[in-house]
Amino acid sequence: MFFYNPALSSLRAARPNTPTAGMLKEDGSGLGPALAALGERQRERISQYLGAIVPGVVEVGPTDPSADYIAARISFAADGDTEPHIFRAESMSEGTIRAIGLLTALFQHDARDGWIPLIAVEEPELALHPLAAGALYDALTEASEHVQVLATTQSAELFDRKEADLSAIRVVAAEHGVTVIGEVDPVSRSIVADGLATTAELLRSDQLRPVVKPPAQPDEQPEAEE
Repeated sequence: MFFYNPALSSLRAARPNTPTAGMLKEDGSGLGPALAALGERQRERISQYLGAIVPGVVEVGPTDPSADYIAARISFAADGDTEPHIFRAESMSEGTIRAIGLLTALFQHDARDGWIPLIAVEEPELALHPLAAGALYDALTEASEHVQVLATTQSAELFDRKEADLSAIRVVAAEHGVTVIGEVDPVSRSIVADGLATTAELLRSDQLRPVVKPPAQPDEQPEAEE
């Protein structure tokens, strides 16, 4: 299981191009080699998602895959440009390079082939514009078809869509000093189903509640000491 908490310096750094490279590390290192190891279809999906998150991005990929060291790079074309501009990892914004790291983690070869059974990421929307959350939600959902994905967030924008699957959401709340994690409670489900509010609106107003189950009782009580 991989729990991603990438550092900007690791995401930006070029890494050695070795036969064993290709898996993105939990700190975000190895992004260039991981992009180079992707199949054409996976790189295309990453490019499409990043283009939705960062308008103007045409392609995402590695720098020269035959070089000794590889980093991430993007092709970017603004309105009126006849040729796209190439930006290496060190020239990208924080939001852009973090988005590439997240998308690469979700679609990397080892995750698709079952070598990584679970990918967890905290606050996947970090440093992204709120309007990009929809594309990010779609990427997480698509990746969950081949690897178990666990994302923790406090961002209501990530769920600001009608097709948000309530069965895939677990709500975290503090109940009498105890942290409770549970499925969305029936009242919240009913409100969303009736169209009275969206999941995002319930989260913004702190009305999204978990199902709180009573603690399990032991079958037998211990005998009292004489």
